[in-house]
Amino acid sequence: MTDLTSFSPLDKGLENFLLLSQLGSFSKVAEYKGQTQPAITKSIKQLEIQLGLQLIDNSQRPVKFTFAGIKLQSALRDYSSQISLAIDEIKDIDSVRQTYRLGFIDSAACLLSTCTCEKLSKVSSGLTIITGPSNLLLRRLLENQLDYIVVSDSFGEENRVLRRPLLEEKWMIALPPQLSGIQVLNWQSVIFSGIPFIHSPDQSGDGRFIEKLLSILPYRLPNYLSTNSNEVLISLIMAGKGWSIVKPTTIAQTGHRLSREQLRHLPETEEITSSRFWLMTRKGENPSLSTNRLSRIFKDCLKEWRDNTFTKFYKDTPRITIFEN
Repeated sequence: MTDLTSFSPLDKGLENFLLLSQLGSFSKVAEYKGQTQPAITKSIKQLEIQLGLQLIDNSQRPVKFTFAGIKLQSALRDYSSQISLAIDEIKDIDSVRQTYRLGFIDSAACLLSTCTCEKLSKVSSGLTIITGPSNLLLRRLLENQLDYIVVSDSFGEENRVLRRPLLEEKWMIALPPQLSGIQVLNWQSVIFSGIPFIHSPDQSGDGRFIEKLLSILPYRLPNYLSTNSNEVLISLIMAGKGWSIVKPTTIAQTGHRLSREQLRHLPETEEITSSRFWLMTRKGENPSLSTNRLSRIFKDCLKEWRDNTFTKFYKDTPRITIFEN
């Protein structure tokens, strides 16, 4: 039921007339308004005098409206609907203009931070961005220190969050220059090349995946280097000091560029060979409009990077999927 009592510019007679059209009797309007029935009747009579129109057929019971009354009902309902829509839009805009507290893993931060700032500047009152590993960001989200996070782990066992996939990318082998000429790439050709494998720490999301992948191979790495810095990782590969298993976003994070011949698909394996970015927020707290808008902004930023920067250089090599829904 539409209640227009809070809109003081609207004549009380019009308010009561609209309520009469909705409730069907003067007594119900009086009960709804907490007034006497004669007061309701008087206000509508005064409205008829003011407009110079007969709105109600007084010879009919129950209440029957004249043609003029029916037309006025329709106009008032349209007006009421427009007011309701305007209020909803204002509420939506107000809910969007919040202070966003975002957490990104490092590889997502380099792709999303600047682009997100540009796209959110007109609809937010403030923006905070922190970076860190996925498990730390999840903890801060659950402790209400962050509103949204973008992480590489789905945390499927955690039922206190809503999650949406943003991006899926294939893991690749990054080769040093001296191995870039290999025609048929297989595990033996890199493991027994005499060039060290460069590892990520096990506690990182990338490190856990790589450790699991290498554990199913029938070969053991004779030697390896280890670094928790993607910048150092790619620099060592470019300098010919080692090879590694990387994602396209790993390379993007560093600003370095490997040649097309240095970035190859993984040899066949039964292990899952793709990784995702997940957008997460706490269940039941952030407005769906804000979540939908933020998801769309992140996906637009990722598409811009994929289409305008990365795939132009590594044409048809990395497989990067941006989720539409």
